[in-house]
Amino acid sequence: MRKVKLLSAAILASAFTASAMAGGIPTMASGWSIKNQGPYLGVGAGINSARFRVQDAGDRVDFGDFGFNGTGFVGWNVLFHNHVNLAAEVTGDINNINADLRDSDEDDSIRIRLKSGWGAAFLPGYEVNNGTVLFGRVGWFRSKFEWEDKGGSDAAKHSTNLNALELGMGMQTDMSALIVDGLKFRLDYKYKHYSNKRFTGVSDLKERQNSNQANFSVIYQFDLV
Repeated sequence: MRKVKLLSAAILASAFTASAMAGGIPTMASGWSIKNQGPYLGVGAGINSARFRVQDAGDRVDFGDFGFNGTGFVGWNVLFHNHVNLAAEVTGDINNINADLRDSDEDDSIRIRLKSGWGAAFLPGYEVNNGTVLFGRVGWFRSKFEWEDKGGSDAAKHSTNLNALELGMGMQTDMSALIVDGLKFRLDYKYKHYSNKRFTGVSDLKERQNSNQANFSVIYQFDLV
């Protein structure tokens, strides 16, 4: 056992010496030193889809719609020398989702609109090469919905705000060397799962948004390092 310990110590000492001769003594602080950091802002657009579930007197119907959305965001990004990228951002969205449900037996229809919203998210990522970062997204989002019951004696219009868990992933590429210093392009996917909402006297609404939107965004990074 003593020989094994001595051999292990010798191997560690050799590796440490070789590392020091090659380029200095490695430290955790040097691995986590900041490569660049700073605020950023961006705008983008994408394709959006939403699914709605309406429950009324035990009946359940699923329906949805596709549309376009615009997005704007501001955030703060830190990229470390060990390729770890951390960012936090606040986002605002505008949507044009208009999903219609028509009763085949009666002259009645329901329309749900997904309007504007805003939220905040944390984006951990990893720089796979010089300037390209793969990242995930986890955050909170709050959207405005309008519910319109057309026709019949129960015709009414409601609006509400629903909270959502937001998850996603994406890729971001630095275009500074090719176009303008600080310019970045981003492609990302977002999924939002909304809380249930009951409209008094109307029905239960459970809304799920699958943001299968190939969101393309243009970002400008203010580098402070």
